[in-house]
Amino acid sequence: MGTKILIESVIMALRSLVTNKMRSILTTLGIVIGVMTVVVLISVVLGLNDYVANLLSSMGSNTFYVSKMNPMITSDEEWWDQRNRPDLELEYIDAIRRNCPHVEFVATRVITQKKISYKGRTTNYLFVLGTNEEIQNMDDMEVKSGRFVTVADELATSYICVLGYETRETLFGNTDPINKRVKIEGMPFTVVGTLDKLGSVFGQSRDNIVCIPITTFKKLYGLNQFMMLMVKPYGEGSPEPAIEEVRQLLRRMRGLRADEEDNFAIRTQEAMLSLFHSLTGAIFAVMIGVGGISLVVGGVGIMNIMLVSVTERTREIGIRKALGARRRDILFQFLTEAASLSLVGGILGILLGVGVVKLLSVNIGLPVSTPPWVIILGVTFSVLVGILFGIYPANKAARLHPIEALRFE
Repeated sequence: MGTKILIESVIMALRSLVTNKMRSILTTLGIVIGVMTVVVLISVVLGLNDYVANLLSSMGSNTFYVSKMNPMITSDEEWWDQRNRPDLELEYIDAIRRNCPHVEFVATRVITQKKISYKGRTTNYLFVLGTNEEIQNMDDMEVKSGRFVTVADELATSYICVLGYETRETLFGNTDPINKRVKIEGMPFTVVGTLDKLGSVFGQSRDNIVCIPITTFKKLYGLNQFMMLMVKPYGEGSPEPAIEEVRQLLRRMRGLRADEEDNFAIRTQEAMLSLFHSLTGAIFAVMIGVGGISLVVGGVGIMNIMLVSVTERTREIGIRKALGARRRDILFQFLTEAASLSLVGGILGILLGVGVVKLLSVNIGLPVSTPPWVIILGVTFSVLVGILFGIYPANKAARLHPIEALRFE
C-alpha cells in the first residue's frame, strides 16, 4: 500500500509540474539555484585544493620557500612593517649551497611584466622570469628545443632567453627561434631554447613567459620584494634540518641579533597548502551560506505552493477520508509531493551545476570536476528541504475533518 501511494503521489506531483509550468518553475527556482551553487562550489574548491597539492608535490614534497614577506599578513601595519624589510640578495644562493649540507638545490625566481618583439611582431605584456638553472629540478618546466639557462649564463650576465610555448608561437609561428634575437622592451636577447606547453591556471596561461638569467634580470630591472628562493633538501624526509640551517645562515648574513625576530619568511609546502585551504575555506563558507539561503527560499516556495495545493484539493482530501484514507496516508501523500517537487529542482540544479563546472574546466582551464558524492549530496539536500518545508502543509491537509472538507467550495 505504501509503495502504491508513493507512486501515485510522485505521479500527481509531476502532473502538477506539467499542468502549472510557470508556477512550478518559480516554486523550484530557489532549489535549482541553491543546489547548483553547492555543486559548483564544492567541485571548484575540491579541484583547486587537489591541483595546488599536486603542484606543490611536483616540486618535491619537502621543498620550502624563502621570501621577504610572509603571505599570511593580517593587518596594514604588519604589511608595512614587512614591506620595509631588506630584499633578498643573490649571494644568499651561493651561501646556502656552500654552508647548508642538508640542501640539495636552491632555485630562484622573480617576475616582472614586459613586451617582447621580433621583426615587427610584438606580444602583449607577459611575464619575464628571472631564474637559474636549478629551477628545473623543482618546477615542471620542460625544454622543448635548445637549452635552458645555465650557470655560465648567470656568471656572464648573458643576454639570452628561453621562450614559453605561446611566446614562441606568437613571435615565430612555425619558424625555429633558436639563435634568433628578440627584444625585451628594446633590449636584444638571443633565444637559446623554448619550453614545452605548461597549460593554464585560473584562466591565466603559463605559456606566455620568457626566462632570463637571474643576474641579467637584476641588472636590468633590479630585484624586488617578490623574489623567492626555492630550497630542496636531500631526500624526501623532514625539511626541518635544512630549514634551520638556512634560517641561521640568513640571520647571520642579515646581521640579526639573538633577540631579534627573522626579517624574512620561510614557508613549507604544508604551510602554503594550509594557507590556500583557509582562503578557499572562507570563500566556501560564504558561498555555502548563499546556497543555503537559496535552498531556504526554495523551501518556502514549496511550502507556499503546497498550502495552495491543500486549499485547491480540500474536497479531494475529504472524499479520500470518507472512503477510508487514514490521516497518515494524507500526510504521506503531501510530503511525497513536496519532496518530488524539491527533487525535480535538485536534479535541474545538479545538471546546471555539472554544466557550469564543465564550462569552467574547458573554457577557463580550471582543473575541476564533479565527484559522484557531490551529486548524491545535492539530491539528498533537495529531498530533505522538500520534506522539511512540506511538513506543515501536509500536516494541515491530514488534520482536515472529512465533513468540513466535503462542504468546501
